[in-house]
This record gives sequence, C-alpha cells and structure tokens, in this order.
Amino acid sequence: MSISKILCPIDFSDVSLEGMRFAKGTAKKFNALLVLMHVTHDLFHGEKSDPYYTESLTSFVDEYSRLTRLKNELTDVKATVHHCLGNPAKEIVNYAQQEKCDLIVLGSHGRSGIQKMVLGSVAENVAQNAQTNTLIVKKTEAFHEDQAVTNDQQQTVVVPFDFTDASVKALSAAADFAGDPKRVYAVHVCPSDCEAEREEIEASFRTKFYESYCPAELKTAQFQTCFHSQIAQQIRQFAEEKQARLIVLPHNQKSFLQRFFLGSVALDILKKSPCPTLILKSDHPLENLAASASDTPKSVAP
Repeated sequence: MSISKILCPIDFSDVSLEGMRFAKGTAKKFNALLVLMHVTHDLFHGEKSDPYYTESLTSFVDEYSRLTRLKNELTDVKATVHHCLGNPAKEIVNYAQQEKCDLIVLGSHGRSGIQKMVLGSVAENVAQNAQTNTLIVKKTEAFHEDQAVTNDQQQTVVVPFDFTDASVKALSAAADFAGDPKRVYAVHVCPSDCEAEREEIEASFRTKFYESYCPAELKTAQFQTCFHSQIAQQIRQFAEEKQARLIVLPHNQKSFLQRFFLGSVALDILKKSPCPTLILKSDHPLENLAASASDTPKSVAP
C-alpha cells in the first residue's frame, strides 16, 4: 500500500488527538507527509456588521494558532497544516480528493470544534462519501502512542474476506500495516453450520482460490473460516481474541458484501470495533474473483 500523504482532521478534543497520534505513527512508518486539518464550522454566514462574524473570525484565528502549535510539536515527521471555514465533512472529503491524499485518519466521538465528530455525523459522513481510504480511530479507555502503527512494531491485523479483488487488495494493505503477512488474519464468516457444506467450502477454497488467485507473498497470512449468523459480531469478537491493532474493511460496490460495506455490518463494526478500522476504497468496480471459480459458496480454510 503506497501512502505518501495523510490527512488528519482534528477538533482539539482528546479523541481527535488520539487520531493524530495514530496518524503520526502511520506517517513515520510510510515516510509520508502528515497534513493536520481543522475546519471552523461556518454556521452563520454573517455580514461584517453581524456580531457572529466577529466571533467566527476570532475563533478562526485562535484555532489556527492552536493547529500551528500542534504541527510544531511534530518534530519527527514531515507535517503541514490546512485550516478553513465551512462544513466539516464536506471540506474534509473535498480536500482529500483535490490534494490526492492517500489516507484520512479520523478520530471519532470528538465533541468540540468539528461539532460532534461521531459515527452518524462527520466521521460516518466522511467514511461513506470520501473516495480516499479512511481510517477511523475510536476513543479508548487509555490510548498510548505505542498503540499506533510504528516502524519497529509488528501489528496484528484482521481482514473480513469475501473473495473479491477488493478483499485481496485489503489483504495486501493489511500486510503492509502489519509489517509481516503472518500477522494478518483473513476471516470469512459463513452462516452455514453444516459440516458437509463446510468441508465442501474449504475444499473449494483450496483448489479455486488459494492455489489460483492468492498472491504468493500473501499466502503466509492466516486464513480463517468462522460460522456465525451475526457477521459484524463475529468479526469484532475475532479481532478481540487476536488482540488486533487494526481491522481493514474492503469496500467494493460489486461484491457479495455490497449490502454490508458500508452498510449495516460495516457501520456496526465501526461503532463497536475494539481497535481502529480502515475502510479501503476501490478506485473502480472490481470483479468478484470467486465468481468464475465455482458456484459453490466460497470460504477460506481455517
């Protein structure tokens, strides 16, 4: 996964600063430029004689100073700032696209500045509408910088797998973040609990996918089959059991998971994920690799 420019919107809340620390660790790992962005929410559109105009202008100047101070503290990464007035979600999405950012790292549950940066408002809006890969960092009980991606620390990463080209790309991105494909768990959740069907699924995977499609450099990833009717719940539970530092969600409008990503399952994962979650966007519609392999339900071998 190539990352040369990371956009990190912040609202000066504790959780957005957690997002900034994660973004900093990622920037160090990939030697990327980190752009700290703050949007002063333009609520009033007032005339110069309007007292709200003066208030907004004062807030803008003060917040720019705070943003600059934060940037100056980042002495071990390449960093710059962008500050603007407008609608937060719209400005974030537009800036990321116009400036060709490779990744947006966004803290959720902020309560100031960019108004409630919670899933359901700004963060969800950005995750759904941005064409840029988006990484959501949730508020945790005690977040430390060593939880972020670093150069010298291997990470355990979980990828929900659905046999599309998008999920293979997600697997590759996960390996880049993990530092070693062996630290990546590709998990396919299948609702069937029939043992005979499970054996057929696993045999189909070995012959139709693993041997034919999976890139050689990714075959050391740990593929898992889980049988559970609640997909999001099983993915979250699996990530907790493996003490994952990141979940990578493939996003492909043509995939079997179209009704999930970014639908109910992905949203449920984002809201309750035990770790940061990366939504890996596709540049264009991608074919389902498994579609031509077999009509048999596909899964991965545990």
